[in-house]
Amino acid sequence: MATTRIIAMHAHGGESVSMSLGLRTDYIKNPDKTEDEKYVSSYLCDKETVNEEFTFLRQMYDRNHTRKLGKNDVIAYQIRQAFKPGEIDPATANKLGYELAMRFTKGRHQFIVATHTDKKHIHNHIIYNSVNIDASRKFRDFLGSAKALRKVSDIICLENNLSVIDNPKKGKKTYGKWLGDHKKPSKRDYIRASIDKAFLEKPRTMDELLRILKNQYDIDVDASGKYVKLKKAGDKKYARLDSLGEGYREGDVKKRIRGEYAQTVKNPSENYESIAGRRIKDITPNGKSKEEKLGLLIDVQKKISEGKGPGYEKWARSFNMKQTAKTLSFLSDLGIMSYEDLNRVHGEHYEKYNALKSDIIKIDSKMEKIIALQKAIISYAKTNDAYQKYKKSGYNKNLKKELLEEITEHEEARKCFKEYEGDKSDSC
Repeated sequence: MATTRIIAMHAHGGESVSMSLGLRTDYIKNPDKTEDEKYVSSYLCDKETVNEEFTFLRQMYDRNHTRKLGKNDVIAYQIRQAFKPGEIDPATANKLGYELAMRFTKGRHQFIVATHTDKKHIHNHIIYNSVNIDASRKFRDFLGSAKALRKVSDIICLENNLSVIDNPKKGKKTYGKWLGDHKKPSKRDYIRASIDKAFLEKPRTMDELLRILKNQYDIDVDASGKYVKLKKAGDKKYARLDSLGEGYREGDVKKRIRGEYAQTVKNPSENYESIAGRRIKDITPNGKSKEEKLGLLIDVQKKISEGKGPGYEKWARSFNMKQTAKTLSFLSDLGIMSYEDLNRVHGEHYEKYNALKSDIIKIDSKMEKIIALQKAIISYAKTNDAYQKYKKSGYNKNLKKELLEEITEHEEARKCFKEYEGDKSDSC
């Protein structure tokens, strides 16, 4: 058997659903905890895009129910399942975690299962979407859900001849505590991460970048003075762009927008630092190129200069080597053996991305019209009796004053019908 626990996940203040989910999924997929993601599995989603897929269903649910994400809304749930040390191997643990998630959610919710092997006791982290797969309902953390989860886990373990863990610890821990005892990202870390994500939208001007930060990532912007200042929505103090460090200073950001920024690397003659500082050219469809630092690698020398010790240095060097090997393997799997191959594949995927983005915009526009039409139908039905009474009276002015609210609502609904019938765009 195994000890189990269920934890509701909320969006951190000021963070988007996707960003909040990304912090959780990045932690449970940590390559050093899952043996390079060897023991990560998923259901009805891809482990590489799990937070985006969860977010998409969440947005569909909110649109279907004409609501917005509330402060206390649950965006996902996490199950922790810990096994007795020495009696199970990671592959079997992952298989049992997958079975637990499938039985507990009855296959109605997307989920990802990550098996951690960095502790004496092998344990699973299972994150499942709070919204079901057809975006019609949300999972309700019912009274006794923890007990039901434990029973399902016990049955699965008994079926596989596993023993019980004696005296499982009781009590609650905050997310920050069980997150590997890592510190919560600082306010400046949050701003830097938001800037990096905003650049994925390929802003063409500084003003456009600031609009993206404000509208999509809840970053408050103050560009009224000599310096551009940013802060996470809800925070009291602003931080100057120039205080965010290399790559995020105002001059660096403008160079990134123009595609001229190239970050320097300390001690490039050393092997690992050369890997960390290697650059690849990102070719856009119009043929123009810009240099970008190869992502996901750690600048070891910079971290050492900030006070990191020998243990961190050893871990970071190993991490960089693993990331480099994964990158080369990934490129090889795609048949990319030269720069020309990379340029070709990038162009193909960029075209597909633009086509899908255009389709999504059209579908969103249609959905907005349909939602407006649904509201109009309800209003029409609700106010029809009052309007017919007004009509039969010969449009009596006194009766209109008495039924003004219903009549106005009815006329607005009829106006919506006419606009929808006259719309020449494609219908759903």
